Amino acid sequence: MSVAIPAVLLSRTRPRAAVVKLQGLLLAIEAGVDGMRASALRTMLSTVGVVIGVASLVGVLSLGDGMESYVRNTIGKERVQIVRVSPRTTHKVHGRDRPLPFVVMLTQRDLAQVRDLPGVADASLWVSGVADYRVEGRRAERVTTVATLENGADFDFLNLVEGRFFVYGEAARNAPVLVLSRALAEKLSGSRPSASMLGARVWVGDGPRTVIGIFEDDGETAYVPLRAAAQVIGHGARVLAPQLLVRARSIEEVNPVKSALEDWAAARFGPPDERLDFSTYADRITQATQGIAVFRLVMGAIIGISLVVGGIGVMNVLLASVAERTREIGVRRALGAPRRAILVQFLFESLTITGMGSIIGIILGSIGAVAMSPIIRSMTGQAISVAPTFQTILIAVLCPALVGLVFGIYPAHRASRLSPITALRHE
Repeated sequence: MSVAIPAVLLSRTRPRAAVVKLQGLLLAIEAGVDGMRASALRTMLSTVGVVIGVASLVGVLSLGDGMESYVRNTIGKERVQIVRVSPRTTHKVHGRDRPLPFVVMLTQRDLAQVRDLPGVADASLWVSGVADYRVEGRRAERVTTVATLENGADFDFLNLVEGRFFVYGEAARNAPVLVLSRALAEKLSGSRPSASMLGARVWVGDGPRTVIGIFEDDGETAYVPLRAAAQVIGHGARVLAPQLLVRARSIEEVNPVKSALEDWAAARFGPPDERLDFSTYADRITQATQGIAVFRLVMGAIIGISLVVGGIGVMNVLLASVAERTREIGVRRALGAPRRAILVQFLFESLTITGMGSIIGIILGSIGAVAMSPIIRSMTGQAISVAPTFQTILIAVLCPALVGLVFGIYPAHRASRLSPITALRHE
């Protein structure tokens, strides 16, 4: 005959059971603390192994973060994050190029829409062609000339050594301004320094333009406002269709940005494959991604070895502690301590050792990483900044905790499986 237990009694029993479990957990932790105090020197020596492993982890990951940041900044200056949208002006007919009856003309309206797409950092319009330049009897023929917006210098990563690039107002009203490469300025200046061209009036296209800036470049190149394209490079050209340059926020977002541009173009102009070409520096992106992945893999292998060594040290200490405290474990088991309490006791010891080692290792590794920065800069001559990031600190906290669990489970399980009678007989 079964007896029904009132719900009130059940509700009272559950909190009591929880309190009993919590008390058992606290007693197991207290026993673990007493065990570490009893063998303080051994605990300290095992902690040293974890400290070395975590410090190496923080130092190596900080170096990896610095190298990755440097690589990303370097390849970012090589147009790797740029997606180019180019209107087609011809198509194949019986194997020959024929002019398209309708060419897509990208405008400022399109530019504004593209800048709102997800993953887009910035966008610009760009037209390239050739033009002849002359000043005081000196000429430079068929010079590569770029007509762009005021942010064109950012997309081509121009290093201005004299003067400035044209601004929004000048680009909007098609001011008669001109920006030259150093090589072109040297050719047009004759025997004078290239800087003497700053402020000079150079004839190009339909009239003169004033040089307002000179940038570092070994090639003969010039930049003019986009609205000057027809006047400067439009002579003899069939169609001057601006290209759209779109910069993604990061290397990983290049392909998603390209897909978003294709969807936008399909909605705006119809099937994009027939009217627009979408191109990226995919090979450079692949090389950069593979290089970063290989670097992380190598660093991960080195870090793994150092942490495994520290974990083996923790496991050896716990196994020795189990052997020395076998009678103590037997007494606790005989007095009614469950196996779970013994398991928690030794797992707590393992996690405490790795936790202390993690804190000390993070501090030492961070100091070492910061100290490495000036040394690496002086040896490489590159602006590589080595400092731990939040992600590095988080990994440095989680990895030792995982090591403590993995290498503490076997000794803890072995201690919890000891028979009370066998343990009490142990000498």
